[in-house]
Amino acid sequence: MKKAMLIVLAVVILAGLFTGCGSKPAEKKTRMLEAFVQPGYFGDEYTADTRRNEFDIKNQTLYMNGTDIDVLFIGDSITHYWETQAMFGQFGTIVNRGIGGDVAQILAKRFYADSTQLEPKVTVLMIGINNMWILEDYDMSSPEYQEKEDEIFNTIISSYESIIQQANNYGQKLIMQSILPVFGCAPADVLVPKVNAKLKEMADANNIPFVDYYPDFLSEDGKSINTELAVDGVHPNEKGYAIMIDKLTPVIKEALK
Repeated sequence: MKKAMLIVLAVVILAGLFTGCGSKPAEKKTRMLEAFVQPGYFGDEYTADTRRNEFDIKNQTLYMNGTDIDVLFIGDSITHYWETQAMFGQFGTIVNRGIGGDVAQILAKRFYADSTQLEPKVTVLMIGINNMWILEDYDMSSPEYQEKEDEIFNTIISSYESIIQQANNYGQKLIMQSILPVFGCAPADVLVPKVNAKLKEMADANNIPFVDYYPDFLSEDGKSINTELAVDGVHPNEKGYAIMIDKLTPVIKEALK
């Protein structure tokens, strides 16, 4: 009888070892609420404030629960409208921090709160087109126009420099994406490729993958967006997003290795 009981006990112990019953559960990240960052409001002229409460609540939930985030997307409406969880869910937990109408200098200010402190394995970034719309108020042949174009170019580039520096400071992986062409905005036809060329240069200098959609979206005129790929001359439709997904997916896969 005693021998039979010992055999049963041994079987139970072995079963526990093989099924992981005796293993410790994964440790939850310990985070203090006092360390949680909210960037505050930026002013009525910036659309980023329209989602601030939403993002603060969502960020706090993710932060305090120590949620493991695989890929975080951040940007303007092109990111905001993208069904990122559905299209990239094969990579795990996907978080979208896009805000329609956002501009580069404001994204740089919210980058730590909406990305870095959440510790995503990879952050996918696109921003800059909304900085350019104001150029439509200027005569492109005027000295004032050139001065304003230079100002906008420098604002976008300095914002990216800030974002890259923040990411580097925390060992955060970035994927940069080109700005898309648009339809019906002559200043953007000129400035978008100039900005993209500089962004590519910055990405290369910092060993950051750069996904260039710009040539894939060009119409036959070589400067504006192919309207078959956009719903309104700015935002991609399903066909446009499909192009982006095809180009971005292998880059994310490589970054997650």
